[in-house]
Amino acid sequence: MDAIDHDMLDRSVGDDMELLRELAGIFAVDGPQLCTAITEAVLRNDSETLRRKAHTLQGCAGNLGGATVRNISKQLEELGAKGMASKGQELCNALVVEVERLQAALYSVSSPAAKGMLW
Repeated sequence: MDAIDHDMLDRSVGDDMELLRELAGIFAVDGPQLCTAITEAVLRNDSETLRRKAHTLQGCAGNLGGATVRNISKQLEELGAKGMASKGQELCNALVVEVERLQAALYSVSSPAAKGMLW
């Protein structure tokens, strides 16, 4: 499965490469920070922080076509909402991998060489 759902990304940014680069740059910083906060919330069994941070990451990933990251984040958000943060370790492990995949894919599609060749 691709790290980016190109139809989803197209709905968010269309052919605006400047916007894509800006959002990809923000995600390059925010994505890993949110992953760390989510993992720490799971380790501390902090359901409210897990719910909030996973919700934030879900939105960020959705805007960038990161369907897998969005789906994992949604599952983590639901665990947080149910007060079950401690059950999220396996999802956190998968989330770290998928955020890295999404970052790499975003870098590829937002590079100057990709201009005019989004999909």
